[in-house]
Amino acid sequence: MARFAVSLLLASALGSRIQEKELQSLGLEAAATDVDFEAAAAVSSCSMVSPEAAREDEGYRGMERLTEPGFQAPQGEADGQHVLFYAYGPMFRGYGQIGAWKYNEATQYIEFWYSKSHCMGMCTSCCDHGKGNTPGYMSKALNPSAEQGTWGGYKLVNKFAPGAEIEFDSFGKFTLVNKILDHIYVCSKSNALPAWRA
Repeated sequence: MARFAVSLLLASALGSRIQEKELQSLGLEAAATDVDFEAAAAVSSCSMVSPEAAREDEGYRGMERLTEPGFQAPQGEADGQHVLFYAYGPMFRGYGQIGAWKYNEATQYIEFWYSKSHCMGMCTSCCDHGKGNTPGYMSKALNPSAEQGTWGGYKLVNKFAPGAEIEFDSFGKFTLVNKILDHIYVCSKSNALPAWRA
């Protein structure tokens, strides 16, 4: 997958989420309209599938609501003003969950969790049988705020102020501004397609 850099101006809670910095590196044109799935699919052998059309075992129905400005999770902590983006697709097949990232303005941490249809927001006990959907040690690489290179535990240590460049593992580098990264369709660890929203 072509590497891409995006600006993420960790600014206000008024809907600014992950933004584009260099769409050209993906071979995409900046658009003032909704998601351009065809252009995104053209840069990879992986074919983009919209959240609404995704197989149920590669995400869940209603996951697209996570980034809608008026969204408020019925369980756990998540709202459309702070969710940066979510990821779904073949890499999530059979797990009953997707990856989701949000920005906490109070702590300046990126927070990652495994969103599920019955517990969409981040929590430690809102899922089935009082269980949570927060990540463990093996998920540290998915969160740029998580302490890397240490054994055991999952601890947030890396803060990101407005305008900071953030590396999201194999998804690319980001900075918070006005063109919004809405979701990423993940075919494999090295093959993922971003979808932008104006």
